Amino acid sequence: MAQTNSFSLGNVPGATFRVNLNTIIAALQSTNSGVTAPTATAAGMLWFDTSVSPGILKQRNNANNDWVTLFDDGSVTNAKLADMTTARLKGRVTAGTGAPQDLTVEQVQTMLGIASLTQAQAEDAVSTVFGTVSGQRLSQAIATATAIPAIPAIAGVGSYVWAVRSGTATISFGVTYAGSSLSAAGLIKGGSSTQESADMNASQNGTIFSGTWRAMGHQDSTIDRDKMTLFLRIS
Repeated sequence: MAQTNSFSLGNVPGATFRVNLNTIIAALQSTNSGVTAPTATAAGMLWFDTSVSPGILKQRNNANNDWVTLFDDGSVTNAKLADMTTARLKGRVTAGTGAPQDLTVEQVQTMLGIASLTQAQAEDAVSTVFGTVSGQRLSQAIATATAIPAIPAIAGVGSYVWAVRSGTATISFGVTYAGSSLSAAGLIKGGSSTQESADMNASQNGTIFSGTWRAMGHQDSTIDRDKMTLFLRIS
């Protein structure tokens, strides 16, 4: 403990003056250290409180009626830290314990084991290397997700058509058929008789298709009429 009950040097004999002066100097030298607060106080005065371990540095407030803990937990703001260069993070890459360092993005990636993508990897649509996503790949992903599907050409792959299949065999749902066995068709109202006028008949225009088509409906072979349903071209 190095404290004094007065920082005033009175008009005293030489030996006493020397003792008082040495006491004041010791207090100043140790920042008024002690387990209890100094009794002789002034605004702005420092006190190193040794009642805890490690000790705590305190300062007398402006009103000289209380002590304020300096560098208390959570009291150091970002503004009080050293200035940093843009795009840096606090950390340490130098071996051993030491002061914090301002790390670059590349240094942080190395610490985390995250490698930067090469240009080739960034442009590879099937790459399994993870890391920075290039603007090119991101733009491609957005374009793919928002692209409007192209309208297939007439009788092209992906198109639908009402068609009659030649022969009397059943047309089964989901089964594929050669386009050469199909011809474009539509529905017309029946003939003049009462029964016929209540029916709808298939009308063909003779157009024969190419490729492979999948039946999207069903027509049974027991029906003794032209068999028409919807077909989807798949190749």
